[in-house]
Amino acid sequence: MERKEIEAWLQRAAHTMNEWLDAPDDQVATPVFVVGPADEAVLVARLLGQAPHAFAHLPQWGVAYQGTALRPPRQIDLITRLTPARRAIFPVIDDVFWADRLLAMHPGATMIWLYTPMSRVTPREDDAEAIDAIRTHDRCPPELAEQLQTLAAKAVTAQDHALVRWYGLNSLLGAMPLQTGHRTFMASLAGLAAAPDDAFGALLRSLELQPNGTSLDELASLAAPALDTEGVEPTIKASCEALNDHLMGVG
Repeated sequence: MERKEIEAWLQRAAHTMNEWLDAPDDQVATPVFVVGPADEAVLVARLLGQAPHAFAHLPQWGVAYQGTALRPPRQIDLITRLTPARRAIFPVIDDVFWADRLLAMHPGATMIWLYTPMSRVTPREDDAEAIDAIRTHDRCPPELAEQLQTLAAKAVTAQDHALVRWYGLNSLLGAMPLQTGHRTFMASLAGLAAAPDDAFGALLRSLELQPNGTSLDELASLAAPALDTEGVEPTIKASCEALNDHLMGVG
């Protein structure tokens, strides 16, 4: 193990021990699922897990995951009950297409829909493959699949492909009955990083948690560069701008 990995493991062990020692005898954790781009979901779950009375189960630790897929519901329920905290945090990666079913399978759960504003989308090497994965998934509505095929055919630049991937994921999540405002909270990493005290603090309070100074400091350093949309294909740009306006209004 490298030094950073050892330090992270020791910090996690210390946090776990403190939670065990401080937990009331009758405390039972409830699950919180963080849904969004994989890297951002893991990051926000980890930061939430640093709060007192919270504990993040991350894919790299393996306990709650098979690879990057959550274990079956019964096992997640057991892991949640054994978690020495008020909130057990789980980033959702492979299971993102079943986000709404997570709420149905875990009646006491809360979900954080982590969306990225259009201006903060980051191109990835696997954007074309990600678009195909969304378009061909069983849960992708036929009209969205057809629209993604049309937009993908127009995509030329890395920015084009990144925005089509962003459009597909958020359109698919938006079509799910996620009960926004009841058991689902919407947040963006850009918004959390821009106002850690206010935005991240409000998210923590919605989960009945208190801020941790380390998390706030780390969030403040995460200013993502703005995406250059100057040369984006007009149809892709217009579709994404309409969805972005809707998401910003809902969130």
